[in-house]
Amino acid sequence: MEKWTEDHRLLQDLMKQEADLMEQLLKNLHQEETFLLNKTLSHLASLLEEKNKLLSALNHVRQRQKIVIKALQSTSSFTLPPLETLFPQKDERVWEVFTLKEQISSLLDKINLQINRNELLSQCEKQPQHLPNKKKSKLSVMILPPKNDETA
Repeated sequence: MEKWTEDHRLLQDLMKQEADLMEQLLKNLHQEETFLLNKTLSHLASLLEEKNKLLSALNHVRQRQKIVIKALQSTSSFTLPPLETLFPQKDERVWEVFTLKEQISSLLDKINLQINRNELLSQCEKQPQHLPNKKKSKLSVMILPPKNDETA
């Protein structure tokens, strides 16, 4: 049972690392958006380099998680158990793991939204819209007096 407990603790630690890295990535993406909006592209290269390092670290943590989950699955009677079945219901760590799972899911949604925003801003930056600087023409209306009908 010692290996099983160790694997659960390791999975929990890896999930914490994943959440921390995702928070850092989200901050990085917010900075990227700010740079794109302010058109300060000189700092953008270093920011993108930092983002690549974060993505690499996140990928490494997720690979380690897969290994730990496979080890936990080997002790389970199910072939592909959901996360809920890998933890006993009476284990005090279970609630923290589920909280981390929800936090990671929420961060993933926010990151995807921010990536889409940044891509849109980047596309707008690459393809500036050339709108003619035309003044809007004013509409003039002239009200004429009613015609006097001589036949009536």
